[in-house]
Amino acid sequence: MKRYLDISWPLCADMVHYKDLSAFYVTQTKNFAEHGMFQSTLCMSSHAGTHIDAPFHVMQDGQRSENLRVIIEAKCKVLDCTNVQKAISADDLRVHNIEAGDIILLKTSNSFLPATGSFEYQFVYLAASGAEYLASKRVKVVGIDYLGLEREQPGHPSHKALLSQGIMIIEGLRLEHAQPDDRYTLLCFPLRIIGLEAAPARAILLFGPCPEEAVSLSEHRPIIQ
Repeated sequence: MKRYLDISWPLCADMVHYKDLSAFYVTQTKNFAEHGMFQSTLCMSSHAGTHIDAPFHVMQDGQRSENLRVIIEAKCKVLDCTNVQKAISADDLRVHNIEAGDIILLKTSNSFLPATGSFEYQFVYLAASGAEYLASKRVKVVGIDYLGLEREQPGHPSHKALLSQGIMIIEGLRLEHAQPDDRYTLLCFPLRIIGLEAAPARAILLFGPCPEEAVSLSEHRPIIQ
C-alpha cells in the first residue's frame, strides 16, 4: 500500500512569517447574507509557506519563476540532521550517502517548531560549506524544513552555490513525520507564475513507486523525473 505524506506548510493568517514580516492576508469580498455565497481575496508573498526559489531571487540575470520545474516521480532522500545545532556543514553531510542526481530533503530540529506564531530567528540553516558540498555532488534539488535556507551569511552564498549550478531550492517544508529514508518519491508543484523570484508550491512525499496517473500532470511543464 502506498503511503502519502503532505509536507507542505499550512497557509493561514497566523502562520509563521519569515522574520515576522506578514506575508499572507485574506479579505472577505462576498458573504452569504448579502450575496448568497462566500468569496475571498488572497494576498501573499511568493515566499510564504512552502515555495521554490528561482535563481532570480539572488542573481540579477537568473531565470525566473516560469522556468521552475515540476518535480514528479522523483526519488528523494530525507537526511536526518536533527542533531545539528546551528548550521549544516559539509562535515555534517559527508556522513550521508549522497549521489549525483539525488533530491535531498534536510530534516532538522526545525521540523518540530510550530507552523503558526512567531518566527524562530535561530533556525537551523544550510551553511555555505554544506551547499558547496551538495553542489559538488551534483544533486538535483535541496529542500529544507524552515522558511529560509540560510541566515547570518552576507551575500547569500548557500543560495548562490546551489542556484548557480541549476540546483532547485525548496524552502518551508514540514518534515516532522517524515522518517530518514532513501525510498521516498517526491511530488512538488510550483504555481505557474510568470516573472517572479519564487513560487508557492505543494509538496507530497510518497513511500513507494509513484502512481502512473501523476505523470500526465507535468505534460506541459519542464519536469524532473
